[in-house]
Amino acid sequence: MCQGIPRRGSDGRISKWLGTCTDIQDQKLAERKLRHTRERFRLLVEGVKEYAIYMLDPDGDIVSWNAGAERIRGYSAREVIGRHCSLFYTPEDIQRDKPNQELKEAAAKGSAEDEGWRQRKDGSRFWASVVVTALRDEAGQLRGFAKVTRDMTERRRAEEGLRRYEELVKNAPIGLIVLHLEKMGDARTFRILAANPAVIQINRMQGATVSDLIGKTLVEAFPALFKTKLPELYAAVIRSGTARYVEEIPYRDERVPEGIFDIHAFPLPNQCVGIAFDNITERKQAEEKLRVSEARNRLIVDTAYDAFIAMDTDGRITDWNHQAEVIFGWPRQEALGRLLAETIIPEQYREAHREGLKRFLVTGEGPVFNKRLEMTAVRRDGNEFPVELTITPVQLGTTYLFSAFLRDITERRRAEDELKRTTDELTRSNSELGQFAYVASHDLQEPLRMVASSTQLLAREYKDKLDAEAQEYIGYAVEGAKRMQVLINQLLNYSRLGARRKPFESVDCQKIYAAAVANLKVAIEESGAVLTSGPLPTVLGDDVQLAQVFQNLLANAIKFQRKNRPQIYVSAEQKEGEWQFAVRDNGIGIDPKQFDRLFGIFQRLHSRDEYSGTGMGLAICKKIVEQHGGRIWVESKVSKGSTFYFTIPMSN
Repeated sequence: MCQGIPRRGSDGRISKWLGTCTDIQDQKLAERKLRHTRERFRLLVEGVKEYAIYMLDPDGDIVSWNAGAERIRGYSAREVIGRHCSLFYTPEDIQRDKPNQELKEAAAKGSAEDEGWRQRKDGSRFWASVVVTALRDEAGQLRGFAKVTRDMTERRRAEEGLRRYEELVKNAPIGLIVLHLEKMGDARTFRILAANPAVIQINRMQGATVSDLIGKTLVEAFPALFKTKLPELYAAVIRSGTARYVEEIPYRDERVPEGIFDIHAFPLPNQCVGIAFDNITERKQAEEKLRVSEARNRLIVDTAYDAFIAMDTDGRITDWNHQAEVIFGWPRQEALGRLLAETIIPEQYREAHREGLKRFLVTGEGPVFNKRLEMTAVRRDGNEFPVELTITPVQLGTTYLFSAFLRDITERRRAEDELKRTTDELTRSNSELGQFAYVASHDLQEPLRMVASSTQLLAREYKDKLDAEAQEYIGYAVEGAKRMQVLINQLLNYSRLGARRKPFESVDCQKIYAAAVANLKVAIEESGAVLTSGPLPTVLGDDVQLAQVFQNLLANAIKFQRKNRPQIYVSAEQKEGEWQFAVRDNGIGIDPKQFDRLFGIFQRLHSRDEYSGTGMGLAICKKIVEQHGGRIWVESKVSKGSTFYFTIPMSN
């Protein structure tokens, strides 16, 4: 390289030149090498695809863009050059001014590093590792920034997956242990390399931690294990490279309570074996209880008097007890799996059974479930017979099981038919008997009145002509006729009790008790009787008939006395759906041996000379109470008074 400097004379003209020549061959070579180096670096940067490498001016605007940036970010150079680098940040980071903060940090410290979410052109996000370097000239002036970004999404996913895997192992409900066999052929050299917390929990090792186990040999941690085949099995897994599963291994030692374990051993690299195990003690105990319960239930079902049949949603029999074998004639093994409709349902009802089953599976409703029903069934030999059954649907997850108890009611039906026939005959007989008693009593009234009136006329007309003995005989005849008339009236009243009974209505027992007392006013005054009562209820019944019950019982209590002043108390109390009435007196009492006779027709326990009466009063009480759906009885001892009880249902 040459340089010339002109020299001028006094007249201003160039008189000569002063020139210098410098050899710049080395400089030119160096500049050429620098240009080549920069070009190679540019080509290298632009060719890198794994990293986004781009330059920013001091304001953060993009001035260069390589192929890696285009691949990672999704923008071409033409789309981004001249735009601010905040283009690649998420809206949250932009709101926090993160792009400018990174540039300020790089300018202050020379460089800045960050990992975080960045945004591509299509809006998707990726996890980026970013290095920002400040670029300065020789004078220290900031000329811009170089930014290198690497897509770390896959690494982050792998790290996150590993973290979650570690969390999974840590929180796994089963015990996990890694053992290393330090000396092949010697199972006593197994050493614990890793374990999760469940090892302590599952083994119920009180006061122990995972760190107490790691680093110890297997014989130190679980000494009793070497009394089992497990250590040799673990060594065999390492040698063969094949996993092994062992069920129901019992184990206990000083720190581990007795338990039963399931163990899975699987091979790992470098003479290691992984152990996954679970304590199944409680499950085995529950299974044993379930087995005992099922055996007991099976015994109950098989020995039940009723047939038990279970059916699935396809209509096939899944259970069939011994009584079902007896009733239907199908052995259990033949019945299981058969369609129920084709096994016990008569042909004419099978289609209705199938349609009902379909309807229930769709709607969850069925008219025959959870009710006691009577229907016709068929035996294996084709004979049809009546059964009583109850069907219950049991939901098991998303399906159903139908269980049914059936009873052969052939004999009961026969008994019911026989009872109906007997009842009809008895009703007819009672009706005829009542009609006969009414007619007979009515027809006897007239001749009896004639006998009585004729005898009385004879006594008046021939009074002076008859001696004393004849007069006495006539008196007997008149008295007998009158007594017979009373008996016939009582019999007539008794027969009328079952005929033309009016509908029951509400009856205030306090009022009918008061009416009965009023009717007995003369007897009460003559005897000096004292009658009291507790609160009496209102019941459904016939007020006239119930008043007669009270009056008959009160009259007897007044009449059957010695020399005592009658003390009578009437009460009522509520007992199991009925009212129980009591009439208590202080009279002569009754021998318990006579209780059976007491309520019969014309039954008397005393002579007429002692106490008057026909012997019909208690029989009438009994019939009235029974027609009201109740009972009547007596409790008494001789000379200790009596208490007559009767009941009336609370609803008739």
